[in-house]
Amino acid sequence: MKLHSLVTKIVVISAFICVICLWLIYSIGMDAIQLNRMGDSAIFEQVVENIWHGKGAVSNVFAATQNFIDRGYVFKPLRILDEIKLEAASAHERDMLSFHAYYILYAIAPLLKFVSSSLALSLMQTFSYFGMLIAASFFIFQETRSKLASFLFLPIIFFSPSWYGGIQGWFYPDRVFLLAGFLLCYLSYRNAQWWLIALFAVFVALINERAALIGGIFLLYLPFVSFKKDEIKQHWINILIGLILIAYAYIQKTYILSNIYYGGGYLPSSLSDYLSRFLLDGFAKNTLIFMISNLAMLLVSFAKPRLAFLSIAIMFLNIAGNVGGAEKVGWTTHYHSYYFPILAFSAAVGFISLYKKYLDNKINLYNTKSIIFLYVACLTITLVQFTYNFNKGNLPDINRTIAPFSVFDDLINNRSTGLTLRRAIATEFPLASSVSTDEAGMALLYDRVSVDYFPVSASTSDYLFIPCSRIQNAGITGNGVGDISQDWLLKKGFDGGNILHFDSIGKCLLGRFKN
Repeated sequence: MKLHSLVTKIVVISAFICVICLWLIYSIGMDAIQLNRMGDSAIFEQVVENIWHGKGAVSNVFAATQNFIDRGYVFKPLRILDEIKLEAASAHERDMLSFHAYYILYAIAPLLKFVSSSLALSLMQTFSYFGMLIAASFFIFQETRSKLASFLFLPIIFFSPSWYGGIQGWFYPDRVFLLAGFLLCYLSYRNAQWWLIALFAVFVALINERAALIGGIFLLYLPFVSFKKDEIKQHWINILIGLILIAYAYIQKTYILSNIYYGGGYLPSSLSDYLSRFLLDGFAKNTLIFMISNLAMLLVSFAKPRLAFLSIAIMFLNIAGNVGGAEKVGWTTHYHSYYFPILAFSAAVGFISLYKKYLDNKINLYNTKSIIFLYVACLTITLVQFTYNFNKGNLPDINRTIAPFSVFDDLINNRSTGLTLRRAIATEFPLASSVSTDEAGMALLYDRVSVDYFPVSASTSDYLFIPCSRIQNAGITGNGVGDISQDWLLKKGFDGGNILHFDSIGKCLLGRFKN
């Protein structure tokens, strides 16, 4: 017996060490890729850096990108933009906390004492995804005392597009909710000490106002899942904390935030508006893919129907909403961060219920064969929908999936990585110079120069850093057809005959004529 206990401890400790190593390798590799990042990556890195240096949650990149969106420039081609006077942002930097209540960035900022901002954010995001897997496995083991049960559930999470695609996306504070939201559900469901639930509720609220809303809804709904006389006091505490979270979300949205996306448009204004969306290209198809992709977890959840209905209610924000399809099949985006931990928790509770009934042969309704069949069916659905999303390009391909590991190998063997190239590119720009560029350029340069969204400030910026494919007849090779002529460059004062090419990223650097 002692030998068996010792072996079990060794296996558990070894598995834990392996997960920690996998988390670190994946995070470091993701960070070192660098070249696949866009403007939002630059925003969050810049914000945590400014917080760490005492400037507050402000960002030059955020000011530039939001100005480009707010003024409607994003919808116009260059030939139209060239005919109007482009207005730069009214301020060099803009406060991120006026857009979303991302106070969690203040908690992340101290990590910059030890690592770079991009690595800190990569570590946080990957920790949330791996942590959710571990938390789900621990929860199932705690309830069933079965290592087999905790292992059998993991593929249903791992091969879910929301998990598999999300971990490969760019950092957003929203993604921290995967672990934090799951743990809040776990603690409240397990009737943990009220102060512990309150502590996690505060952490959830720090993520942003949407996390607070979803967390509050779960705490309010929980009494309808299980209402026992000896739990009445605990339920009232959960309800109170839930109401505080919802009130906080409402105050943020209504009185503090100035977010144009809260002005309407994402959710339908009426039933007829929602039905009309099915006439949009891909809306009906993407809705079907979204539902099938989450079907396995939903089926398991229905072992506890009340939790299943809560999951569907929260998923309805993605079902009815529309941001061009990303909210349904954009699995690498952050739009799946809020319903997924609730759905995964509901599925875990349903799985626990089924497993216990599988062990209890006295219950005729759930006989052994039907429960085994249900699990096999759910696992089959999981793998089939994963294969479909993978083959259709909705999920990252195999090269992108293994990239963090191959780049990590490059790092430890002193080979060049995207991080190396980013540093080399940055040195081509004098410190504190001004650059008009695209989002990818911002992600590479934000920490060295002042950036604006091309073509805003093109007439006054020191440099242009733009895709080479956009330049016509400017001495570049290849078949790219652009929309920027030599005459345009000359009119703006740039030397179109002296272009520095970065072929590996398809970018060109242009400076002004030298006197």
